Amino acid sequence: MAKKGTALRRCPWYDGYALNYPSSWVGMPQAPDAQCIAEQSAFISEGVAGPSTTEAGSTGKPLMFDLAPSLATLKLSGYCLWTQL
Repeated sequence: MAKKGTALRRCPWYDGYALNYPSSWVGMPQAPDAQCIAEQSAFISEGVAGPSTTEAGSTGKPLMFDLAPSLATLKLSGYCLWTQL
C-alpha cells in the first residue's frame, strides 16, 4: 500500500476513512517468514517532502511505528495485517 498525503491534520484516503496525526500503527505478519516494512516521508516545507525513513520488523515479529505529524508519503509492504492503534 502506498499513499501520498497533503500535510493536513486529517487526510481522507478512501471511502471516508481518515487518519489522525500523529498516530501509532502495528503490522502483524501473516506468515512465519513475513517481514513488515513501513517507509514514510514528512513535509519539511510547503510542498517539499523530506527524505524517506524506513522501519522494518524482524521476520515473523510485529512492527510498531508512529506516523510523522506532517506525513507526505507512506508505503507499507510485506504480507502483514496493518492496524491503526
